[in-house]
Amino acid sequence: MSSKAEQRRERQKERRKKTIRDACIVGAIGLIFLVLGIIGFILNRSDFDEYSHSDDVRTVAAEITDASIHSRKDEYGTKKNYWKAEVKYEVDGEEYTGKTEFNSEVKKGDTRNIEVFRAKNGSYKIPEITSDTANKIYSLLYIGAAVFGLILIIIGVVVALPDNGKK
Repeated sequence: MSSKAEQRRERQKERRKKTIRDACIVGAIGLIFLVLGIIGFILNRSDFDEYSHSDDVRTVAAEITDASIHSRKDEYGTKKNYWKAEVKYEVDGEEYTGKTEFNSEVKKGDTRNIEVFRAKNGSYKIPEITSDTANKIYSLLYIGAAVFGLILIIIGVVVALPDNGKK
């Protein structure tokens, strides 16, 4: 009889080890979501603040150095094309490069007007987010990722706690 009891305890130990391992995996994934959500929120906020508080926002001519066509669906499910482009532009005699998107066709060698702003370090950059509404939406997404990560961490901790009540 003692061998069956020992086998049962061994199976319980193995199940417990597997449960703890699974809880650690869930907790690690939760930690990744939490960290990425916090970092994304901070970077998003600082980038938008840098743009919105810039004392020099201007439109300059940019030369397209590389372009590729992509598509996405709009709010009505219609497929819309857009062009991702690498650009080269000049501000106050200094040349800069960056990436941006266009809603109309662009080809290598074309010239288009783009908006740039002076960053805190004095260089000119292409803004990624230019509206307060878009900034709030992205911030909510990053906060959502952080909250999801926190929930996963809590689930992992609760699952890893010992089963003292089941005796």
